[in-house]
Amino acid sequence: MYSWNVDFLNKVPSSRGVKRALIILNQPFSWTLLDRLWHNCELRLCADGGANRLYDTARIKEQFLPHAVIGDLDSIRKDVRDFYSRQGVAIHQDHDQYSTDLMKCMQSITERQGDELWEIILLGGLAGRLDQTIHTLSYLHKLRKDKTKRVFAVTDDNLGWVLDSGEHSIEVDHSSWGKTCGLLPVGVDQTILSTKGLEWNLTEQESSFDTLVSTSNHLVRAEGIVWIKTSKPIWWTVELHVEVHVLYFAGALTATGVSEELVPIPISGFLLNKLGDLLVSRHPNSGLDEVLKNSQWSVNEEMIDDPAAFEVTEGAEIAVICPVSGG
Repeated sequence: MYSWNVDFLNKVPSSRGVKRALIILNQPFSWTLLDRLWHNCELRLCADGGANRLYDTARIKEQFLPHAVIGDLDSIRKDVRDFYSRQGVAIHQDHDQYSTDLMKCMQSITERQGDELWEIILLGGLAGRLDQTIHTLSYLHKLRKDKTKRVFAVTDDNLGWVLDSGEHSIEVDHSSWGKTCGLLPVGVDQTILSTKGLEWNLTEQESSFDTLVSTSNHLVRAEGIVWIKTSKPIWWTVELHVEVHVLYFAGALTATGVSEELVPIPISGFLLNKLGDLLVSRHPNSGLDEVLKNSQWSVNEEMIDDPAAFEVTEGAEIAVICPVSGG
């Protein structure tokens, strides 16, 4: 049985001792996700234009220097290339048109790792141009045969990787995983699936593009392990989120019936003025919508004057401040 743990998404660096490499692709990502993955990887590479994304996203650029920028270098901006060159970052140009920048980065990792098992995280690869996404799906499907690599693709919205034929035990991190997941028969004609730990489990179920595809399945909050058995390789995907701590007082407390709760928001951040609709959806027909019309917000004990211009990020403590009537 294959066992899977994706603690490279943890805020605190993993202590499992496994070696990890990060490949930054030329697709947008949030600072929150970059910061989390960066500190959980010991080798960091930019695939050509991925250097532009790193440069534009890193808050303190000198503290986020990749070990190398690799590719045909037709996408990296001059100002970015000059900056990283001045900082001593290796710039490797490879004109081979029969390999992509991602493949060139993977070859560089192979030359470093030898026979040791590494986890390799692609930052990007599941968004943007469809042909590039298909390349990611195809390439990781092929890489499953390399037993020295476990390769994952991560975006602000998704985490995904290939499960080879056989049985798999996946540790679920409910603090960073949303509830929606999928088992996708990509690259195979059909597979036979069985699962445990999902809201809609499968038992010896045929899955293919011509029959059933298990999309929008749900994780179960009480389950810490998902078990999957597949007769052929599939893609496993799960949505990602982070959490904020919401405090309810006065009328908001009466409406919701709770004084506090952890609320998931997108990793990329969330404008405070949208939080009200999210909270109402979690407490329908409670009267919370009417309470919020006359309420204010505080974030980390500071009142917010313009919620439409304030971005909420991971770990924030948000209080619903209701008007108090006296007599």
